[in-house]
Amino acid sequence: MHTRDVQDRQIQLLSEAARRASGRVDGLQGQLEGLEASERVYAQQRQAAEADVAGVEREMQQARRDADAAKAEHERLVRVEIELNEKLEGVLKDLSQARAEQRETAREARLKDMVGALQRVFSGVHGRLAELCSPTQHKYDVAVATVLGRHMDAIVVDRQATAIDCIAYIKEQRAGQATFLPLDALHPPPTSDSLRHAHRGARLATDVLQFDAAIEPAVLHACGSALVCDSLDIARHVCYERKLDAKAVTLDGSVIHRSGLITGGAGSRGQRSKAQVWEAAAVDNLRKARDRLAEELQGVARERRRLAKEDALAERLAGLQTRHRVCRDALDALVRKLQGLATEHRHMDSSLAECRPAAAQAAEELDQAKAMRAEAEERIYAAAQPIFADFCRRLRVPSLQAFEHQLLPATEAAEERRLHFRTQVSRLDSQLAFEQQQLDEAAAKLAKLEQAQQSTITALASLKTDQAREQAEMATLVAQIESLRSELAMLNAKYSDATEDVHAARHTLEKGLKELDAMNKELRARATDMERAQAEKAAVLRRCKIEDIPLPLLRGSLQALPLEVSVGLSQMSIDDTQSSIMSVNDDIAPDFSTLPQDDRTDAPEAVDRKYLAEIARLSAEIDALNPNPHARERLESARA
Repeated sequence: MHTRDVQDRQIQLLSEAARRASGRVDGLQGQLEGLEASERVYAQQRQAAEADVAGVEREMQQARRDADAAKAEHERLVRVEIELNEKLEGVLKDLSQARAEQRETAREARLKDMVGALQRVFSGVHGRLAELCSPTQHKYDVAVATVLGRHMDAIVVDRQATAIDCIAYIKEQRAGQATFLPLDALHPPPTSDSLRHAHRGARLATDVLQFDAAIEPAVLHACGSALVCDSLDIARHVCYERKLDAKAVTLDGSVIHRSGLITGGAGSRGQRSKAQVWEAAAVDNLRKARDRLAEELQGVARERRRLAKEDALAERLAGLQTRHRVCRDALDALVRKLQGLATEHRHMDSSLAECRPAAAQAAEELDQAKAMRAEAEERIYAAAQPIFADFCRRLRVPSLQAFEHQLLPATEAAEERRLHFRTQVSRLDSQLAFEQQQLDEAAAKLAKLEQAQQSTITALASLKTDQAREQAEMATLVAQIESLRSELAMLNAKYSDATEDVHAARHTLEKGLKELDAMNKELRARATDMERAQAEKAAVLRRCKIEDIPLPLLRGSLQALPLEVSVGLSQMSIDDTQSSIMSVNDDIAPDFSTLPQDDRTDAPEAVDRKYLAEIARLSAEIDALNPNPHARERLESARA
């Protein structure tokens, strides 16, 4: 029995050790399953955090690209704007130097209109000579204008008949006066090649002009053999020392004529004004360039306004960087958590690997002990059966083993429960140790969080102080903005009043310009009537001279009045004719004192009709008094 008790105690110890080992294995297995579940959750969170970080990084890259593109575009537009401003400044400077803002004179405007009208009516009109040719360099403008002289405004036509038709048209339209150069009637003499090599600083005027070959006769006729010299000394050398038969003109407009006379100096302002004709095309190009550059500058300004503001892009990038930093911190925390879980998982795997052989060995030892106890019980029961046979018969049990089975179930049940409780206590101790470890880790994390919270509270207090200061500054700025807005409203009101004044002044100016145009039209009409009256007066005076009619005069004489005006073939002009008629008309003044007072005060048309009727009556009476000149011839023929 002693051996049996020892074996029972040994089996109990082994059973308790096996249960503890099995409980530890089960506890580790449960903890391992919990860790795996936590790892899966944290892995999902890590994937989401990585996706967030990747998305934020893509947005940051796009924002950086947008900011770089906007910065590059802004820099490009700034460079373009600087270049355009420099070009525009140069163009405006050139316009200022060329005095491009001055208006053309009324005579030039009428001349241009007349040439345009002639070109529309007659196909053989080429245009003004000054518009058909131009100097090769700007420095020759004054010299060439001096060489061309009055031929600058001459109109080049193809044939002499076209010139005559143009003169008739101008007279009919009372469009003014002009000089014509018919190409078919111009036969200028050839230019000597020796003049081209007269001096290094002297060159033919035709060589410094650009013109079409079709109008070469007109250019040669206008320029002749004139030389353009770089200085007055060169002109003197050509004319006085080499004695060349040519007119020499310097760059400043001074002239040495073939006769040896010298003209020019400071009085060449007229030539300088004529030389500005060739600057018209350049000035037009400068104006077009000015307008084009202004439009390009406006386009650049519009593009700069369309660009995203750099401040907004910088704020967006700063926000993305903050968001990226937060996401990266969360991802790093998840990575550290997963690393901790992986370390703990490896530790549990090693612990579980250590506990499983021990549990198996304890179970095997327990089985061996139970087998030995069963063999010992068989031997004990076999040896005790004869001894306790009478005892068994009295108790009416078949054997001692059956008696023990009936007597000891309660003891075994209590022992079984005691062992179960011990196993539960061991499992709870293991669970308590694990939870205590988790609690310690949570307490450490809580301490860190509390420390971070305290630093955050300190930073928040500082930020609130900064916010209060910024709000105070913002309030000051808002007050300044309101003040500026009120000032802007006042300035807008003044601007509106000034705009109304400008509109009123502009309206008054337009009204004055219209009145001025009306007065100019009336003045031109009066001038036309005066010219017509002068022409009629000249015709009457010429008729009186032809018919030898005595005319009472206060001054002048009819003998100075030309009977007809000749028109040259190579150069036709109506200017000299009209000017000579007006000068003669001014020199001759009839004496109207012998006329009756009524004829002096009545309308000219009525007086003309009255005297024309009187002349017709007197002519009829004279014709009636004069004998027939053929009557004598008929009488002599009858006598014969």
